[in-house]
Amino acid sequence: VAVISSDRGHALLTALGLLINLSVTEDNRAYMGSKDLGLVFALVEVVLSNRGEAGVSALGTLWNLSAVSENGVYMGSKDLGLLPALVAVISSDRGGARVNALGTLMNLSVTEENRAYMGSKDLGLLPALVAVISSDRGHALLTALGLLINLSVTEDNRAYMGSKDLGLVFALVEVVLSNRGEAGVSALGTLWNLSAVSENGVYMG
Repeated sequence: VAVISSDRGHALLTALGLLINLSVTEDNRAYMGSKDLGLVFALVEVVLSNRGEAGVSALGTLWNLSAVSENGVYMGSKDLGLLPALVAVISSDRGGARVNALGTLMNLSVTEENRAYMGSKDLGLLPALVAVISSDRGHALLTALGLLINLSVTEDNRAYMGSKDLGLVFALVEVVLSNRGEAGVSALGTLWNLSAVSENGVYMG
């Protein structure tokens, strides 16, 4: 933690590579993701200040740590600032950084306590996801669609998610029309959830 909080260059990259390796082991993840250790906070700072290899590596470790349910509430908390950092990454970066950020968001959306904030207008995640599913293919698309299903499970998110101004419904319809496989099925799952809200009925119909 001290190294990635203060060093740059080769020492930083080596420490980040070591952390990825350690975070692969499931038994390490709860301690590595604990608030008291301070590692997650330090990794967020790396992501915010590095858009290159260091940022991608930090995101890889965060993705692994977010897979543990014990870490979900802390990692998704407003005070930590991880979620806005992840939104910034998927809004501006592509490739490995975007995939790692989406994977982390997907894991954090499994924690019910995180979903209302993740689906809020203030965070800006949903417009970023609309852009992803409108332009990306492959793993990034599938992860974004899985994340949208999770967010649409929370009833308080559905009215905004189904609004015409957001453009998510239109983007999901485009996915359905162009994908007959897993992506299309996932898009239909979200549309089904959104159609359960009366406010969305007129527009979606």
